Amino acid sequence: MRVSSAKMLGAVRLTEAADGIGIALFGFSNSNETYVAETDYELRITDFVPVRPDEYPIDYSITREAQAAPVQIGDACPIPYWIDNKPGLLRGSVSLSEFDEHFGEASSTEGVIAELREIISRSRTRHYQKQRHLDAEKQVLKDFEDIFSDYPVHSRYWISRFRAAVLNAIQLDDEQQASMRTRLRHRILEWVERFRYKSQLRLLSTALSSAQPHILDRLEVQLILFDYLAQRFDKRDIAALRRPDVRDVILEYFPKGLHGFITEDKPEILRMLGERSAEFAYDTLWVGSRVNLVLRFLQMFPESETGDFRDVIVTSSVIFGSSELPAEVYDRVDAAYTVQLFQLRDEIGYAYRVIFRDRAQAELWADTAEDLLRKISDLYGLLRLREGVYRLSGKIPVSERPISDRVVNELRAYATTPSKAK
Repeated sequence: MRVSSAKMLGAVRLTEAADGIGIALFGFSNSNETYVAETDYELRITDFVPVRPDEYPIDYSITREAQAAPVQIGDACPIPYWIDNKPGLLRGSVSLSEFDEHFGEASSTEGVIAELREIISRSRTRHYQKQRHLDAEKQVLKDFEDIFSDYPVHSRYWISRFRAAVLNAIQLDDEQQASMRTRLRHRILEWVERFRYKSQLRLLSTALSSAQPHILDRLEVQLILFDYLAQRFDKRDIAALRRPDVRDVILEYFPKGLHGFITEDKPEILRMLGERSAEFAYDTLWVGSRVNLVLRFLQMFPESETGDFRDVIVTSSVIFGSSELPAEVYDRVDAAYTVQLFQLRDEIGYAYRVIFRDRAQAELWADTAEDLLRKISDLYGLLRLREGVYRLSGKIPVSERPISDRVVNELRAYATTPSKAK
């Protein structure tokens, strides 16, 4: 209940002894309920909560000071106490020096006054806050024992648990956050070391994103993903590079491709590797010229410009993203594109002059059109490979398409022609 102020009604006595400390009870003019105050670490009131204190005896013999002065949210909470059954009231805002001046030598002895002094002392030295954070850290360790104590598991469930552990850890104070982040960092790097080549990219990127930015920074994530993709490229695992999650990772982390990343971010990468070589100097990771991406990419090209460039097209978005091709790659792609465009236009012209005009050859129309459509698709793939602006989007503006949409639509119609003309 959020209210502005309340008046103290009495106090709950937690013990039947003549000496003791109690809990203040409050009431409001517009409510018949009884309330206690929630406080922060410095004993300031943060809220009033309704209670039914029937289980404990209530003492209404509070001081005139308590009866006369209403308290509001943000005020120091009064602390009721009894000595020889005589009630007293201590304001939670009192300083230690004021406390000692008021109680004198009695504050150093055992008993209620010593307990009151300890309460005030702990609130002023942030003891309660520190204890709360320590308890919170222990609770996180207990709640996520499977993350902190057991070996990492190659599963989505483990990653979801790890993400939850991270979100809980960052709620701790700075000192405990540092300790927990170190533990979680060790855990996620252990997971990466064990599973980075066995895992599918989607699971790996999900694991890494759960650690970013609180446990791993963006460059560290990029280095790990680079290592994964470079391994797949080095092994020519085109099936893995063709998966849709690869494109998502390229768009998010390598918009200029792996080559652009290691070229433009080279100083920062070398700094990172120098600082954390044990964690990130993986076998395939580029340091100096260990992996020549351009050379390996050129080695994938077919022997002639009329060959099958499909694997090269798939790989191009991974290696070059949306950036312009290096000159040696551009020249080779442009030569293949020119040859195939010239040949395709000849074949389309022949099909329209000879095959599609002769109804006696109608049984060839569908196969001829399907073959031409496939070659147009291959040609557009080469165009996307050549032009970085089209490579990741996969879309070529109508004005830039070398074969008109009218011809493409007509070929699609021919491709659906029955084997015998009507």
